Amino acid sequence: MRRRVAVALAAVAFAGTASASRLVLNYEMRAMGFTVADATVTATIESGRYDVRVIGANSGLADLFGSLTLSAAAAGTIPSRQIEPILFGTDNLYDGAPRRTRVIWTGPEAHPDYVIPTLEEEERAPIPDDARQDALDPISALLAFSLGEPTRYRCAGSHKVYDGRRSYTLTLDEGILEAIEIGDARVTALKCRITYERTGGQTPESWLSSSRGHEEAEIWFWLDADGRAVPVRLEGDAPIGSAVAELTALP
Repeated sequence: MRRRVAVALAAVAFAGTASASRLVLNYEMRAMGFTVADATVTATIESGRYDVRVIGANSGLADLFGSLTLSAAAAGTIPSRQIEPILFGTDNLYDGAPRRTRVIWTGPEAHPDYVIPTLEEEERAPIPDDARQDALDPISALLAFSLGEPTRYRCAGSHKVYDGRRSYTLTLDEGILEAIEIGDARVTALKCRITYERTGGQTPESWLSSSRGHEEAEIWFWLDADGRAVPVRLEGDAPIGSAVAELTALP
């Protein structure tokens, strides 16, 4: 469950766009009808630079399965609407144990500054060197989607992702317009399929994580009055049933 919570929270973390100076959004995650996690996303984008921070933790019945927290941050530049990451870091609690990463970019290549515990200590598969070339961190990759085709009501685009522990490719495709409820509002949103293709960093299977090479989820984007592609809902598989991460109220 924890890895899927992290993926869901990361997927909502790109809510700001270049037209926003600061945006604060609150999300709730549910599994089997129960609230299992909450997250607050703060995105600041101005003067051609971006800073996005995500703070989340499990809640409700999920507390019975151990302490799970998520703290992630990404920073970079946006020259000509192209995302160029500079720094990505996490400081998480996984089943009660700390996990920390820091990744720095030198041009198009990502370099792990530290990964605690190491890939070897977690029995992860190696990450190919080319997976770090022209890759974005998870938050920056999804920010790139929010500046791309979803702003034109199209589900399209693909980005390599590297976060220090794993590497994969995210792709948007398909897509329909659909009416959904967010808080007290009913809006029309663009529903896309988002595909996750693992390329490195696999771990042994456990109830908290999955190393399947291919996973799919559905994500809904709502365009606000300023033309921002704000993700309002993400739905995917969980170890038992499905999980939903949803914006609690429109900004």
